[in-house]
Amino acid sequence: MSDDLATGGTGQKGGELKRLRRARHGEAANAERLESGRAWSGFCRRLEARGQHLAAYPIPDSPELRAEAYRYLLGLVTSGIGTALQIADPDQPRIWRNPDSFAKWGAENADNQYLWARLRSDASYLVFGQRHGVFDFLIEVKEGFMQLGDDRVFAAITAHEMEFASDGSFEVLVSRERPKGHRGNWLEMHPDTRYLQVRQYFFDWEQESPAWFQIRQLGNEGNPPERLTPARMAELLDDAGE
Repeated sequence: MSDDLATGGTGQKGGELKRLRRARHGEAANAERLESGRAWSGFCRRLEARGQHLAAYPIPDSPELRAEAYRYLLGLVTSGIGTALQIADPDQPRIWRNPDSFAKWGAENADNQYLWARLRSDASYLVFGQRHGVFDFLIEVKEGFMQLGDDRVFAAITAHEMEFASDGSFEVLVSRERPKGHRGNWLEMHPDTRYLQVRQYFFDWEQESPAWFQIRQLGNEGNPPERLTPARMAELLDDAGE
């Protein structure tokens, strides 16, 4: 069985998990890796290694369980690719659901819905939307994914603590400092903040409906995304296969 395991699923957490993650390459090395095809080959080899690990893992007399293991792995691959494609750009942020009914990370609550957006701590963001009929929700700014060791949560606000308009709409300012005179909903970003996460809580699935969320970076409205470079694409492939 291969010793080259995925970072998550080892029973470790925090700094222990971070030490298992591969060292990252510099910009010049990443550009060469992408243009030579080595970055893509490395991504594919990591997927192959995960499949070999499952194939060798002892699951006696349970072909259905092994099939479920491969489906679980396929969900992890979906999450990794989605993280690299959907929420990689903090200057053009978007709200993305992860995990969902088919792509699981493990440890999620069955009565929660999880939404993510990528942030950078030197920018300011406006999260806005409509509460609808959800029982409650929690908005957090955090370091990253706890399954990869990035488990610090820096600040949070719940729906019960927020101010809403009469029609259920809301806005939350997310920034390093609270602007002078600002009296609305606010969430403070730590310098190490990299992600925003929303946890929606449901008590009665038949009667409640999810809240609606959008996000934009303040001061960057209307600007196109930066051009994708070979070095950045190599980084995204590394992120997808983490």
